[in-house]
Amino acid sequence: MNYSPSLSKPAAAAKPAPCCGFPGCPEPAPHQCSRRCEIHYYSTKHQKGHWKLHKKLCVAPQMKPAPPLPPPPPSSKVPPRTCGFPGCTKKGQHHCSKCGEFDYSSEKHQEVHWKYHKKICVAPQKKISMPVPPAPPVPLMGTVVEEEECEDKCVICLVNVPDAQMRPFDHYAVCRDCTRELMTRSQPCPICRKPVSSFEVGVYSGSLGERGLWLTSVRNIRELARNDGFNEYFRKQFNGNEATYLRWKEVFDVLEIEGGKGIYYTVRESLEQQVLRITRSQDLVKLRALAKLCSQEFFNDPSLLMVASKGGV
Repeated sequence: MNYSPSLSKPAAAAKPAPCCGFPGCPEPAPHQCSRRCEIHYYSTKHQKGHWKLHKKLCVAPQMKPAPPLPPPPPSSKVPPRTCGFPGCTKKGQHHCSKCGEFDYSSEKHQEVHWKYHKKICVAPQKKISMPVPPAPPVPLMGTVVEEEECEDKCVICLVNVPDAQMRPFDHYAVCRDCTRELMTRSQPCPICRKPVSSFEVGVYSGSLGERGLWLTSVRNIRELARNDGFNEYFRKQFNGNEATYLRWKEVFDVLEIEGGKGIYYTVRESLEQQVLRITRSQDLVKLRALAKLCSQEFFNDPSLLMVASKGGV
């Protein structure tokens, strides 16, 4: 069985205690991990709460590989940035080769943080147009599929469901309680290390295994699906502007989303399921149409546009 290491005795008082390795804790950490790795903790509670991430990089000193070669001297006098891993205040020595915007103090920190960093890691030449990622393989009948560790947890407390969408960068990897605590302490976002100005609470808990469809987007989509469907709603909104109406009618016809009395009324799916089904597909035409529908031209709601972007628009 896999047990977390116990805390050793407090370190000697001759040296100042390092900061606690638990994300968001500014307290000094006199207790070192019993494996003698580089992470210290303020209390046993903080160690147990952080063990899910800590166990991926907790290695005894004698098992550590040889240290990497020192990085080449910088071409400019710009000081190195802080490590992008939550809770690490060391200088970043390992540069992200894809986006060029994040540094890490070790390869382990970069590897563990990748599942969150990959959501915003985009190469400079690909920030305008991103390719559609391949669909995950479908297991055959009778195949035993190994269950993966659930990632739908707050990256700070590792307990609550992430239900806070941070502004202005629309990240949703932290719960509302931890987001309030970050803002109270004036600490940055644990993903991009930028200041948090505000946040919106809301999360989609659909049956398709997706999340990210926020409350404002749901209200906008439901409004369009009432009464006579998308086409009639926008015909009234455009006040007789036939050219604009025809342009958006093509978008709605391409999406084939059920709307009140539309021709697809027999489809037994909720609006959220229909929209999320499009985001999981590889249909570029529908993905681009969904991105148009969620653009700021009409809704000023980038949250659903971000969901569409996951499909590769």
